[in-house]
Amino acid sequence: RHNTLGTIAVFRNIAPLFTLAIERVFRVPIEVDGPTIASLLTIVLGVGIYHAASIQFSRVGLTAIGVNIVFAVLERILQRYLLAQEPVDLSKP
Repeated sequence: RHNTLGTIAVFRNIAPLFTLAIERVFRVPIEVDGPTIASLLTIVLGVGIYHAASIQFSRVGLTAIGVNIVFAVLERILQRYLLAQEPVDLSKP
């Protein structure tokens, strides 16, 4: 009603770029090189071209997408932090 599925797909594919930026700000040790950034931008460009005709949103819809992306990015960062701090051992004793 407030967003099209194409709009949600485009914005969700932008989320990894936000995650990389936040991890850089907090100095999380992560190796990011040019090809990684280029591949993420290629994904965003491809999804944007694919859904270019169907991208429509309202203020309420854009707010909902923004909140959704914030929570998704924070969840991924928390998962990455917990796995780095407390490695999971799945082997049997």
